[in-house]
Amino acid sequence: MKMQTVISKLVAATLIYGLILAPVATVTAQVADQPITQADFAKYLVRALGLEHNLPVGANIRAYFDILEQLNMVPPGGYDPQKVLNKQDMAFIMVRVSGLENKVITKMTGQSLVKKQTAVIKELSGNVQFKRDARSDYVTAQVGDELYTDNYIKTAKGSSAVLQIGRYGAAHIGQSTEIVIEELVTKGTQQKDNVRIYLKQGEILVNVKSEGNPVLFETRTNTTVAGVMGSSYLHSLTKKLESVHCFEGPILTYMIDPTGNPVGDQKQMNARECLFVDPNTPGEPKFDKFDPDQFKDALEQLQKLLALIFKGEPSEPSESAKTDGEPTEQDSQMSTFNARRELSEGSELAFNAAIETLAEQGIPIEDTAGASTAATSPITMVQLTQFINDLLLLPNFDFFNVDVTPIGQ
Repeated sequence: MKMQTVISKLVAATLIYGLILAPVATVTAQVADQPITQADFAKYLVRALGLEHNLPVGANIRAYFDILEQLNMVPPGGYDPQKVLNKQDMAFIMVRVSGLENKVITKMTGQSLVKKQTAVIKELSGNVQFKRDARSDYVTAQVGDELYTDNYIKTAKGSSAVLQIGRYGAAHIGQSTEIVIEELVTKGTQQKDNVRIYLKQGEILVNVKSEGNPVLFETRTNTTVAGVMGSSYLHSLTKKLESVHCFEGPILTYMIDPTGNPVGDQKQMNARECLFVDPNTPGEPKFDKFDPDQFKDALEQLQKLLALIFKGEPSEPSESAKTDGEPTEQDSQMSTFNARRELSEGSELAFNAAIETLAEQGIPIEDTAGASTAATSPITMVQLTQFINDLLLLPNFDFFNVDVTPIGQ
């Protein structure tokens, strides 16, 4: 991720030249509608990113692929130098580099009846700020402020915030922490709450009401996903260590690679169990037991969160995002774990979700989603140039290029 962050800072300047001006000469030398191979694509993109200086003299195509793999720009199944770059490859690469993968997962796990929810700041201490999207500026938070999907909130050293998230969940945001609310909706005729939070750094203490209300609450980093259906846990991340402590179980956890694809199977954790993983060199997590007395402050905070969740009747979800229709069997059974699996394997379901998501963001890959020939349709040089030019205009293109320095330091 460190390399990706550095490179993303160069994108705005280098891609404009490499993908708008340089291709003019390239296209004149190469037939505009001629399909390009994955090898051609790799050389084209590495050159546009200004990364050729990282290659050894006389570098072969494998060296080009290695650089793109470090940046998580990888098609399903990996690179094949002789394979023609097709729309499936392009869709998945663009989803990953644009930070839209999470929206694709949401689309795959979603149901046709969706209502927006909010996260409300109930308490705060010290310096707490929030913003509406990746490119907005942070502003000072106040008790009663409402947060929505794609919003950010962060705390300074010695500061904290308490959120009621959706109807049946609450969280304590610790000091020097930054999170992104990736999903915050109620889905389906059974009114199932779905919450997903990206923990960029710091710690988040979660408590979810379990009695009689279906709710899926997940937190994730670039390494680990933890999910609950009514329990409590602490998810923390520093530069050297990531950990999950389960206070009341069960919770499900699994590891993901830098592109968000699951690594291995899901693992159930019960009360008083914890896991540890190195975020810099992620591998198999280490599982252990812990003494709750070590977390007296957290346990006291959990009681406050529990009281917050049960205080009064939950507010009804907003009607503004409601759409008619019944959820399908496929929708109701798709978990984020399975959605990530489908995405990593490049399934038809994932491809359809990817091109729909890209189209919604102004990057049409295919006019007719679900067409059997759409995924294998070759990409031409002109199309590739246009696609990446569109990418530059995305408001969340710099999703991973956001200042994560805690405020007040």
